[in-house]
Amino acid sequence: MAGIKANRQKSLRSFLELCDKVGFKPEPFQIRIASAFFGPEREFLALLPRGNGKSALIGALAIHHLITHPEPRIYVAAASREQASVVHEFAADFARAADWTLFDINMREIRTEAGYL
Repeated sequence: MAGIKANRQKSLRSFLELCDKVGFKPEPFQIRIASAFFGPEREFLALLPRGNGKSALIGALAIHHLITHPEPRIYVAAASREQASVVHEFAADFARAADWTLFDINMREIRTEAGYL
């Protein structure tokens, strides 16, 4: 159990460093959600009302996953194409702000050599 907690804390620190680099300041409740995201569970669900920064948080988590996992595959589901594009735009903005050359950003996806969003 101690290893899981240490791994969660390490992942959360890494995520917060990325957020700082790209200029995203998560609210305390978003940090708690990110901490749960880095837990040992295979699946993750967060329900929040409109206007609470879900898209920005998921965009940041997606970029973090792209750069920290060896073979990342990220799928975003939304009620409409327009809603999904909001998450994509946040992720693309974070990737651009990170100023890494490893991202190939186009209209529908963000790719690295190892994986995609």
